[in-house]
Amino acid sequence: MANDDAALKTIRKEIAAVLAEPKRTEWVHKKKASGFTRFWKDLSAAGLPDEATRVVAYSAVTGVYAPDQEFRVVGQDCVRGPLWLTHSQAADLGMSPIVPSVVLPQAVASDFDATTKAIQEGISELGDMELEAAEIMTTPIADTDSACVYLAGEDARTDTDALAAMVLQQWSQFPDESPLVKLAAIPDIELAVARAVAIPCAATLAGDDTSSLHVSLDQADCTALANAVAAP
Repeated sequence: MANDDAALKTIRKEIAAVLAEPKRTEWVHKKKASGFTRFWKDLSAAGLPDEATRVVAYSAVTGVYAPDQEFRVVGQDCVRGPLWLTHSQAADLGMSPIVPSVVLPQAVASDFDATTKAIQEGISELGDMELEAAEIMTTPIADTDSACVYLAGEDARTDTDALAAMVLQQWSQFPDESPLVKLAAIPDIELAVARAVAIPCAATLAGDDTSSLHVSLDQADCTALANAVAAP
């Protein structure tokens, strides 16, 4: 990776955060029909290797449980799908088709003329003819004043088969490397790597059943990990 030290610091920080507040992510193993469990099953069904699925599925975990959340706002971008990719990130990963979107205040997003103007100004690759032929959709983002405004149509970011194919392509490029290196091109993969370790450990330390996480960990090892990441 371009900066191994930075990646390891991010991983350590995320592990510490999960273990410090295990209640925030306990839904991952307690809710049997969450976005996490569905994404895991879909990735496996699409043929992604178990080792890759064990990491990538945790990209769907954002913290406190948010059922069926398709969009989030990160900075000035709408991120979409279980990997939470922006339009440009998905394009860089070779995914297609990708539906353009913009972030607007909810009050503005309810105004058709304002949303049309915003899309015209914010998405330069669209021409007037394409925009006029498209249906404009609006999704308010829970617990915020923002909304994602986008054009109706297929989007590879929500297609598990397309996501699995992209991940498999990334995974296959470096057959002898660690998951962190194999999946380095996927945004925020360090967080997924950290959660793949920390969430099962948090469940183990709480004495919970971890069978839904497809892993069995030793409590002593998890205690040692908790102590290690808590140390200054």
